[in-house]
Amino acid sequence: MNAITPEDDGIPVLTDVVTPEAHLALPAADDPHLESTQRLYTLAQPEEPVAMIDPDAWLDELSLRVQSRVLAGLTMRIDPIVEQRLRESLTDLLEQVLAGMTAELKVTARNIVRDAVAQAVAAELAALHKTDS
Repeated sequence: MNAITPEDDGIPVLTDVVTPEAHLALPAADDPHLESTQRLYTLAQPEEPVAMIDPDAWLDELSLRVQSRVLAGLTMRIDPIVEQRLRESLTDLLEQVLAGMTAELKVTARNIVRDAVAQAVAAELAALHKTDS
């Protein structure tokens, strides 16, 4: 007969009694060392031990947990991308707005200077015309 070696610790044998509370000792579902099937199994475990699990409720709970974890993972990946694209878009938009405002300000400044020069010339001509009369 084979003797149980230390590597076999934690593996149930025919003489072991496995209780429903055994799922409490499972590792976290987000543990990177778990295989995907182990992650699903861990995700599917109820928060509290229950006597009988309704298959529909179990499937709904599993679906919600998987959806929540996938959404959290996607959010972590997508947020930096969205932020970078928004920053680039806003930079382009602000440059366009600034260029348009600069052009308008130049036109307005030219008109103000032209009007001021025209008024000054008119005032000087009026003053010269009075002195000649």
